[in-house]
Amino acid sequence: MKEETREVWSFVWLEQLLQDIRLGFRMLRKSPGFTAVAILTLALGIGANTAIFSVINGVLLSPLPYKNPKQLVVVKENDALPDVMDIQTQVRAFSQGGGINVEPMDYTGGTEPVQVRVGLINAGFLETLSVQPMLGRIISPGEDVQGGPCLAMVSNDFWQNYLGSDPHAVGNTSERTNLKSE
Repeated sequence: MKEETREVWSFVWLEQLLQDIRLGFRMLRKSPGFTAVAILTLALGIGANTAIFSVINGVLLSPLPYKNPKQLVVVKENDALPDVMDIQTQVRAFSQGGGINVEPMDYTGGTEPVQVRVGLINAGFLETLSVQPMLGRIISPGEDVQGGPCLAMVSNDFWQNYLGSDPHAVGNTSERTNLKSE
């Protein structure tokens, strides 16, 4: 009866856990080769699982960094911008729309020519994604017409690496001739 009461009122389970841990460490100390292999296997398994989860989390689980990402839909990929504009005028299921056509171009404004990927967009593209430029302004629908002005928006990376982070590059028309289609 005394032993049963002791088990109920004391921490026998904690004492047994500590004994098991001590026994485990003694066994691991006796066979260092097995211990090294076990630790290496655990480290590789944990590292691989962490890497896989990071990729899956970044690609599949995290929401897109746009306003209302669940409302974004890709209608057609790599279609010409005039076709995208036709779809916008004919389909009323979408509140907004924008299009992008990515193609390589050569930038010759630096010391050596560099091939860059350029996204040809229409006026609704940035508004659909709720993206505001850090400097300058977005393309207005009035400028997005056949024969309209040639406008360019550059990424922060392009601005820093090829335009030298020059704030006066905004509105500058001298760089326009330095992008050439293949």
